[in-house]
Amino acid sequence: MSSRRGWLWVALWAIACGRSGLESEDDAASGGQGGSGGLAGGGAGGNGAFGGAGGFGAVGGVGGSGGAIGDCCVPTMTPGCTAPGVAACVCQTDSYCCEHAWDEQCVQEVDTLGCGSCNGTGGAGGVGGSGGAGGFGGFGGFGGFGGTGGFGGTGGFGGTGGFGGTGGFGGTGGIGGTGGVGGTGGIGGVGGTGGLGGTGGTTGKCGDGVLGPGEQCDLGALNANRPAIEAVLPGGTFPALPLDGKSTAALFYNYSSASSHTGLEALGTSRLFFYRDVTTGTLSLFAIHGIDFDSSGQQQPTTNVSFDISGLPAVTIVTVADDTLSEFNKSSGSTAFGAWQFTGNSDGGVLSGFPFPGSWQVTVGATFSAGIKAWLFDAVSSLQTISQGGSAKILLRAYASPSKCRLDCTVPSCGDGRLDGGEICDDKNNVGGDGCSADCKALK
Repeated sequence: MSSRRGWLWVALWAIACGRSGLESEDDAASGGQGGSGGLAGGGAGGNGAFGGAGGFGAVGGVGGSGGAIGDCCVPTMTPGCTAPGVAACVCQTDSYCCEHAWDEQCVQEVDTLGCGSCNGTGGAGGVGGSGGAGGFGGFGGFGGFGGTGGFGGTGGFGGTGGFGGTGGFGGTGGIGGTGGVGGTGGIGGVGGTGGLGGTGGTTGKCGDGVLGPGEQCDLGALNANRPAIEAVLPGGTFPALPLDGKSTAALFYNYSSASSHTGLEALGTSRLFFYRDVTTGTLSLFAIHGIDFDSSGQQQPTTNVSFDISGLPAVTIVTVADDTLSEFNKSSGSTAFGAWQFTGNSDGGVLSGFPFPGSWQVTVGATFSAGIKAWLFDAVSSLQTISQGGSAKILLRAYASPSKCRLDCTVPSCGDGRLDGGEICDDKNNVGGDGCSADCKALK
């Protein structure tokens, strides 16, 4: 090596190694592709630094004939390396024997071109070899990592990239620009939106449409009661069970002394109820007003009552008119009219022949102008007040079949003791021969 070339080598080494402490000052992004003569050491620019395009050493530094690549290390600064100018260097693991501006650590290997490839494709530091064209020069060394926050790492020098041989420092452009701070560390992401609360559970209440504990069924809004007969009164809707007897309606009315004698008569009271002759199954509707003085000793005052009944099945007939048909009669196939005036006894009438089981709806309107203080509906199991005299209207309705689920979330069935639509009887069992058949379809 000539003294001139030796001087140049020392100068280049001094520049390169002297930069090692300034790595964080340089911008990995403008590291420069230092000249094609020898990959300019220093690693692949981290993820995202890449040393930029850096400028091919301004191509201008074709570096003359360059000369052999020497060593960039001195034994006193980087233990494990040989003196400058020796063609081989053994790198020790975790020792800094190749203190290029873009290098971090040596890996254990022998590199005959100079110092070891220090954590990258480094090679001979970017001296233009025999006139190399600036080399790739430095993908910005590992410095592009910018620490964790983008600080441009230590490698901003662009691999000193491209000292283009003796010919001009790669157009000076190989020094990796200003390389600076690799941007502020990323701002933490916005916290995730809190999850929506779960949908509220079902109430577990009968009628919510969900089968809950203790429920036989629950169809929600489709739950319904469909008894054999019901009375829709001002105070609510009630099953209208018939009073059963083993005589005809006329015999049960027991007309004498211009009065009825059913045993249900009461002073100043009008009563409405269904009666069934269990020997024939005939269903009748009774209306009785007041009480007979001769049998009770109670004086019924002068009384005026009028009834308007509509929606009657055509097969129904008047079986009792107390006292004459002029007081109580069917005015058409589906209507009946009653007008009673009496004193000291009772009055009323009976309509018979209602289909049972059946499907019909009858409206009864009544006016009490004198002598009656209470109008009652007798549902056998309960006595309901319809009105306190005056005028009122009620609805009597029959069903030919039961609902699929009652309002109390029970399933109608023969033997449950409740007279549902389609049943003729229900004596709380499924045994025949005790007055009600095992299927609840006949009285036997």
